[in-house]
Amino acid sequence: MSYMNGTNSSYEEQKIASEYFTGLFEDPASLPLSFIYGGKEYRGFDSDFAVKRTADGIEALHSDGLLVKVGVKYDPEYAQCEWTLGFENTGKSDSAILSSVYPADMRFTGVNPVLSSSVGDRVRDPYAFARIDTPLRAGTRMSFFPIWGKSTGSQKPYYRLDYGNGGMIIAIGWHGRWKADFFADDPDDTVRFRASQFRFGSYLKPGESVEMPSLCMIKYSGRDRNHAINCWRRWYYDRAYYRYNGKQMSPKKIVGGSLSLSRNINEGTFHELLDNLDRKLDSPYDLFWVDAGWYYKRGTESLGDRRAYWNITGTWRMDESRFPTKMKSVTDRLRKKGAEMLLWFEPERATVGTELYDRDDLCMSVKEDATYRLADMGNPEFRRFMIGSVEKIMKESGAAIYRQDFNFDPYRYWVQADAEQGENRCGITENHYVNGIHEYYREIHSLFPEYPIDMCASGGMRNDISVMRDSVMLTFTDTDWNNFTQMQNMRLGMFEWYSSFGGGTSVISPYAAQSNFAPFFAIQPGVGYILDPDKPYDGINRQFAVWEQIKDLMFCDYYPLTGRDDGDGMWCAWEFSDPGKNSGFAQFFRRPGAGEETKKFRLFGLDAGKTYRLTELNSGEERLMTGDTLMSEGIAISIPEKPGCALWKFVISN
Repeated sequence: MSYMNGTNSSYEEQKIASEYFTGLFEDPASLPLSFIYGGKEYRGFDSDFAVKRTADGIEALHSDGLLVKVGVKYDPEYAQCEWTLGFENTGKSDSAILSSVYPADMRFTGVNPVLSSSVGDRVRDPYAFARIDTPLRAGTRMSFFPIWGKSTGSQKPYYRLDYGNGGMIIAIGWHGRWKADFFADDPDDTVRFRASQFRFGSYLKPGESVEMPSLCMIKYSGRDRNHAINCWRRWYYDRAYYRYNGKQMSPKKIVGGSLSLSRNINEGTFHELLDNLDRKLDSPYDLFWVDAGWYYKRGTESLGDRRAYWNITGTWRMDESRFPTKMKSVTDRLRKKGAEMLLWFEPERATVGTELYDRDDLCMSVKEDATYRLADMGNPEFRRFMIGSVEKIMKESGAAIYRQDFNFDPYRYWVQADAEQGENRCGITENHYVNGIHEYYREIHSLFPEYPIDMCASGGMRNDISVMRDSVMLTFTDTDWNNFTQMQNMRLGMFEWYSSFGGGTSVISPYAAQSNFAPFFAIQPGVGYILDPDKPYDGINRQFAVWEQIKDLMFCDYYPLTGRDDGDGMWCAWEFSDPGKNSGFAQFFRRPGAGEETKKFRLFGLDAGKTYRLTELNSGEERLMTGDTLMSEGIAISIPEKPGCALWKFVISN
């Protein structure tokens, strides 16, 4: 079932995009990419290469045996194109040095270019996910890259570039450290764009291959930001959003059993949690979340009485002293109620004192930090070891959803491993590592085809487009869910790029819960709260009931109704609209320091000639208004309390 209705590229946009993208790859001697090989720069393939067309792109064989593969996929319905660039040494000796590899090296020409970029995730960064609009005046040079080896930590590889009477949406697919350059130093309002792995300069051994960052682009007409946002959202949901068993993951109601929330959690405690949830929740939930700490430290040594369970990883066997049925009794009980269990893993980090840490054949080290080692996803032997461990644990426990986390920076480990290989191997470890992760995901999918992978990396630090094709995102940040101003600000930016992600809160109030609404919504008031038989659940049930009425609409067209402000002195609002069903909702937040009790907001994407019935889902207040009035004059929203919120759902009135 598809929940998505919304804006798509127009016929005219599809026609323009078809001509543009076809032209990019028409001439193998002139392609939108560049690289240096053996000291010579190539922007396509000259007589040094034997070139042939393939079913999915171009292959070019250098006279010394370097095979270059350009994979191209065009989707005319969405005015979208994506391509990949790979190299393989088919010769019998080491290749020449391959460097300055730009899978995208191209120019966009049009007056008044403006770049929309986005800050990435970083815990407690007040600007996380903020959109920044920068006019690219002559002489402007901008370079973007994450400061860590995680793709959306500090910067996000997603851009909108307006130029002339249109623009281009650009997304870079790379799990690790990438780089994007925008140079407005060419004449005639031309912006040069380049994208690459952050650093790469290496020869290839016989039989060795590398795959570079992928590119995804959507061409749009006009300079209507909302139109561009929703063309991307529609393509993302229909084409990129991960499918399992041929379907997308529908909205989920989640309850938490995080072991990091309390000490000495065990299998009996989980049954107590479920007992209380069964007694107090008015409606069923979909997922029971089991986070870090269910494993041994080493041998049969339990992690013991601690809070920071997540900080110790590297022995991948269930702690049977605390979970005697390996959680099978929990998952059996959940399935009788139509729910599933999500189980947390962090395969790439090995903590000192754990079993994986001692495996020199599987892990990388750095001299300055003896606490952790990095398990090598580029090593097929490690992938086999970890996949075998995951398969055993998931099947024995009955867990349905595999959650992968990653809580430290791999970049210095990659650099050290490059140096240990000798000269001219810069970036090779990262390249094999990143591509090895995708092999790992594919194997996990093949083992558990009925369920998605949940991707986390200290929150939302690994959510580039290549990751999102392989996974869902039930946690988009590790920033405190109860910093409600920041949660609202983050959503303003997140909804522009992701039609699906998760969020939640541990505070039970309309303002708290609704600041955290997302298609995957969790209420985690704390293990102690859930275990206490006297704690009321009225607030939890009310907020779940409100969420149920609007959950599907968050996959549809999105319109930010206010700008972003990091202070508490303003209102914040956004809208979702389903033009296919002429329904939607809008959320409004009056922050603690906002002076105005009443504000007017114009809505978008409605039918001007229809009358809409609007219902405020907290109070039950109703209004009748025409689409024309809502879009031209707006709706007056009154929120007497500070902080306070309103959530108005609208449908065409019969």
